Amino acid sequence: MNPLKVINSIDLFFMEARAMTRQQLADMYGCSTKTLNRLLDDAGINLPPGTITPKYVELIFLKLGTPPNYHKYKAIIKL
Repeated sequence: MNPLKVINSIDLFFMEARAMTRQQLADMYGCSTKTLNRLLDDAGINLPPGTITPKYVELIFLKLGTPPNYHKYKAIIKL
């Protein structure tokens, strides 16, 4: 997968977004937080405790791909 295509599909939205919770990110991917943690472990992404910063969200999108529910949540998350 070309990382530039993923970044373009993100519309650079999350580079300026606020931090997200693991639950919000799991909802975007359509899975539970437990499954999200497994996906992150499999991708070699070790997150610090607490909310997920925009930089980590970008990294997650690059490694796991853009979530299927991304556009739905893009309209909901307020900047």
